[in-house]
Amino acid sequence: MKQAAPRIPDIIRKSKPFGWILETEAKTILQSYAIPTTRFVWIRERKHIAEQMAALAYPVVCKVVSPRILHKTEVNGVVVGISDEKAVYEVFDRFAGMDGFQGILAEEKVDGTELIVGSKNDAQFGPVVLVGMGGVSVEVYQDIAIRLAPLPAAAALDALKSLKGAELFKGFRGQPAVNLEQVAAVIERFSHLVYDLREDIDSIDCNPVFAGADHVTVADARMLLS
Repeated sequence: MKQAAPRIPDIIRKSKPFGWILETEAKTILQSYAIPTTRFVWIRERKHIAEQMAALAYPVVCKVVSPRILHKTEVNGVVVGISDEKAVYEVFDRFAGMDGFQGILAEEKVDGTELIVGSKNDAQFGPVVLVGMGGVSVEVYQDIAIRLAPLPAAAALDALKSLKGAELFKGFRGQPAVNLEQVAAVIERFSHLVYDLREDIDSIDCNPVFAGADHVTVADARMLLS
């Protein structure tokens, strides 16, 4: 079992008043368990945009950061396909008027087959891990598999292969085939995070997770506290 990184208790403590963890901090927790996320910067002040954006390659996605905005898309708090610095300034200025504004998350765009990886503290079974086909399709098709946490990579691989949409992993409409062993290894590490933090985190939703021949990348992450 991996010991929680020193920053994790601080992140959880300061997030308690809101009941959930900001995406910027949620991705920091994921990274501490060697779970790859999009490359991102958290820009808190307008004057630092040029300096911080130098760390990223365009196009980028920008999201509002606010402890009062859990569902960013519902307030038009996500802008995709931003191709230059001027547009980042414009997005920052628009987001700055939103409730509880604490800056913007700017991240590089990634591609691949979309998955969902999540967790829930079940009243009967304890922490469980959910994997399935991601994006909006998860709400339509409910193509998911659920396993107890923690789980080994072999069990994660079996869960992936059990999905009705598993054929998509072989490559579809020009997408490269997905390296399922790499995805399974990430799910194994995720399951240890879920188990280690079960007393503090009630549920995690990583959707979408983009997977390809040589990468597994969490593009969006939400963590709700117990």
